[in-house]
Amino acid sequence: MLITGWIKEHPLLLLLALATALTFAWLMAVRRRLGIKWYAAALTAALNMALGVLSVKLFAVIEAGFDFSAFSKQSLFGAVLILPLAYLAAGKLFKRKAADVFDCMTPPVVLTLFCARISCILTGCCLGTYMPGGAARWPTREAELVFYAAFLAVMIPRILKERGRGTAWPIFMIAYGAFRFVCEFFRESRTFAGVFHLSHVWAMLSLLLGLSILFEIRRRSQKHTSKKAR
Repeated sequence: MLITGWIKEHPLLLLLALATALTFAWLMAVRRRLGIKWYAAALTAALNMALGVLSVKLFAVIEAGFDFSAFSKQSLFGAVLILPLAYLAAGKLFKRKAADVFDCMTPPVVLTLFCARISCILTGCCLGTYMPGGAARWPTREAELVFYAAFLAVMIPRILKERGRGTAWPIFMIAYGAFRFVCEFFRESRTFAGVFHLSHVWAMLSLLLGLSILFEIRRRSQKHTSKKAR
């Protein structure tokens, strides 16, 4: 009874633990590409979760105008816009190619966001607005879960086959930004300007950054191919 009560009161902690375990399993599947042992995979999974939680809390602080009382809250855009900085730093520190780091860390981020959104359903936050007639709400959280599941179903085989090397993360930024931009119109949130929420800004930023990164990757790839042809 005590354990059951604790689980009901702390669903997010349980879900994050599940996401960490799934991240470890995934990292074991791609450990050769990253050049890591099982203990490094375990440590990476734990650190990834810790940094992910820190990033979403820091982003909530940023959204609140750097009011650190908002540190108790979370904004999922932190995992998309802040966490990549840690991946860049880790790649340089451990001398791993950025393309491999970001490809391999994309599914763990999506899995973690999936678990975080399940927590929203369990705790009753991040609701959709009422549909016309006011009888039911738009299933924005459920739609987001479908988005994550579909993205993983498409992207995981691509990453395992090393197709489109280095493009997994920018594709996620583009897809997530586009999805959230549309989804925000149906979410219950404080408006920022007219019908727009502050999250519309972050969604557009994610989309544009993803596009710029993807174009740069393809530009470099074409440049490399043309040099080989000579």
